[in-house]
Amino acid sequence: MEFDDMNELVNLAKVASDNQDWSQVVYCLQQFGVSGENDGWEEAIALALTALQYGDFHTRWDVAKLLPKLGKSACVRLIEIFEDEAADLEYRWFAGRILGDFHTPEAIACLVNFLSSDADDELIAIAASALANLGPETVASLTTLLEDPKTRLMGVRSLSQIRISEVISPLLTVVEDPDPQVRAIAIETLGSFRDDRVIPALINALEDHAAIVRSEAVISLGFRSDIATQWHLVESIDPLLYDINLTVCQQAAMALGRLKTDAAIESLSTILQSSLTPIPLQIACIKALIWMESSAGLDCIAQCISGFHETVILETIQLLGRLKTANLKNQAGQMLLDLFRTEHPSLSETRIKQAVAYALGQLGDAKTMEVLQVLKTDVNDSVKFHAIAAIRQLETIST
Repeated sequence: MEFDDMNELVNLAKVASDNQDWSQVVYCLQQFGVSGENDGWEEAIALALTALQYGDFHTRWDVAKLLPKLGKSACVRLIEIFEDEAADLEYRWFAGRILGDFHTPEAIACLVNFLSSDADDELIAIAASALANLGPETVASLTTLLEDPKTRLMGVRSLSQIRISEVISPLLTVVEDPDPQVRAIAIETLGSFRDDRVIPALINALEDHAAIVRSEAVISLGFRSDIATQWHLVESIDPLLYDINLTVCQQAAMALGRLKTDAAIESLSTILQSSLTPIPLQIACIKALIWMESSAGLDCIAQCISGFHETVILETIQLLGRLKTANLKNQAGQMLLDLFRTEHPSLSETRIKQAVAYALGQLGDAKTMEVLQVLKTDVNDSVKFHAIAAIRQLETIST
C-alpha cells in the first residue's frame, strides 16, 4: 500500500485511532517513520502514545520499537507517563523501557532519580535496564553524584543497577568511603565483575570494620575459584571463619566451600573440630564440605560427626542423603553405617532415625541394608515406614 504524503498517513492513523484499531495505527506510523519527512511528526507521536496507552501488550511492543524513530520530542511525554503514579503499571513500564532508547539528559536524569525512589520493584528494574541500555554516557552522569557526600549513596545505588564494565572505575573510588552502606554496595557490585582490577579492593574489604562490607567481599571472592591459588584466597578468607560476626563466619565457610581446594578443606576441618564453634557455623562448614563433592571433605565430617550436637547430626544426615556422585554416595553410606554401629545417643531420636532411613534409601548402598532392617522393627510407626520405603528402594536398585 502506497501513500501520496504524510498527511494522508496521519489522517488514516487518526481514523484507526478513533476506531480503536491500534494495529492499523501502528502500521500507518511505521510507514511514517521510515519516510524521512518532518511534517506531522508531533501528531504521529501523539497517536503513537495513544496506541501505547490503550493498545494490548503486542501493540505496546510495536510502539516501543517505533517511538524512538519518530524523534526525541517524545521523550518529555514518556517521562511524564513514567512518573505518573496514577497511570497503569504496564503503561508506565513500557514508557520506562522506551526511555532507554533516548540518549537525552532528561531521560537519564529521570531514570537515575527513579532508582532511588520507593516505586514498584518492576518499575525500578526497568529503569535500571533502560539506564544500562544507554551505556557509558549514563555512567558519566551518575559518576558526578559520587563527588558530593550528600548524593554519593544515591549515585552508588544507581551505578550498582548498571552492570557494565564502565562502572568499575567510579566504584573503585568509593570502596574506602566513610559510609559503610556506600562501601558495601560498591563491593557487592564490583564483585560481580570478572576483572582483575576489583580483586585487591575485595581482598582489602575482608578487613573492613563493618560486617556488611566483609560479608559482601567474602561472598564475591567465594565465586572466584579461577583465581584462588594466584591470589591466595583461602589464606585471605580463613581469618573470617573466626570473625566476631557469625554471619560473616558462615559466609566465609560457604565461600571456602565454593573454592574447592585442599587448603579450603583444611581450614573448614580445623574450625569444625573446635569445641568452641557455634552450631550455625558447624552446619555452614558441613554444607560447604559436602557441596565440595570431595572424598577428603567427607573424611573431615566423618572424623567429627560423633561429637556433633543432635541438631548438627540431623542436618548432616539430610545433606549426605542428597549426594549424587556414586563414589561419594557409597562413602556417605559407610559414614552412616559407622555412626549407627556406634549406637550414638542421638540415634534414639525419632526424627534422626527417620532421617537415617530416608538418606540410606537415597544413597542406595546395599551394605547399609542391615541398618534398615533394624529400623524396620522400630517401635515408632513413622520410622518403620521410612525404613520399609528405603528397603524397597535398595531392592529396586539391586535388581
